[in-house]
Amino acid sequence: MRDFLDTMMWFTLYSLPSFLIQLIICLKIKNRYIRLAPAAVSVLGILLGIDAYFNFTGLHHGWHELGAAFILIYVGIYTMGIAFGRLAAFIIKKKKK
Repeated sequence: MRDFLDTMMWFTLYSLPSFLIQLIICLKIKNRYIRLAPAAVSVLGILLGIDAYFNFTGLHHGWHELGAAFILIYVGIYTMGIAFGRLAAFIIKKKKK
């Protein structure tokens, strides 16, 4: 049980900055493209991580798959924070109406 709690603590620690940034951006900025910028960065990171993991371009070899797996995990946690930030902003905006 302790390992699970440690893992959840690290997930929360890594996703909290992206959650707060996305929440502030969604609540304060009206421009749609600026609000989508963090999501675009995470999609780009996921695509680059998938490319490095499966070696589609032929540029990677050896231990790059392990590094790509770590990058995908980290970007996935970042994306989770962005998704929760957008969800929280949506709920806050709906409650105001």
